Amino acid sequence: MKSAKPIFLTAAVAVLLILVAVILLQKDPSIQYSTFDPHFVLVLHQANFQTLRESTRPSEEVALPLRIKCIPHYWFRKSPTLAIGFPDSVMRYGLVRGDAGPVECLVRYLDGRATCIDIRYPNGQEALASTLRDTLGQEFPGLPISVIAPVK
Repeated sequence: MKSAKPIFLTAAVAVLLILVAVILLQKDPSIQYSTFDPHFVLVLHQANFQTLRESTRPSEEVALPLRIKCIPHYWFRKSPTLAIGFPDSVMRYGLVRGDAGPVECLVRYLDGRATCIDIRYPNGQEALASTLRDTLGQEFPGLPISVIAPVK
C-alpha cells in the first residue's frame, strides 16, 4: 500500500496556490477621493442625514480591514508622493437624521483613496447606524463598512 503523504502534500500545495491566487487577483474596492467625496456628501444629503461637524483624525483611529491589507498594491507602499484629498487619514463626520442621532461616520483614506468606513453610535442609535450602513452599502458596494457598537 502506498503512502498517503504525497496526496496530502499535493492537496495542501494546491489549496495554498488557490489562496495566493485569490489574494493576488482580489479587486481593490477603494475609491479615489475626488470621486468618493462629492458622491458621499450627496448620498448623505439625499438620505436626509445632516452633518453637525467634520474633522480630520489620525489614520490609526480606523484600522484597515484584513481584506484591504491583503491587496498587493498596499504591501510595498511608501509615503504617497502626491495624493489629492487625504493621503492617509480619517475624516470623521458627526451625523443626525431628524430627531435621531448623533452617529459618527469615519472614512479611512489611504493613498488618497477611501478604503473603508466605520460607523460608531451611542446607546439607542443602532437603528440609525444600520440605516446609514445600508444607505452607504447600496451606493458604495464592495467598500468595507463596519458598524461599531456603543461609543461613550
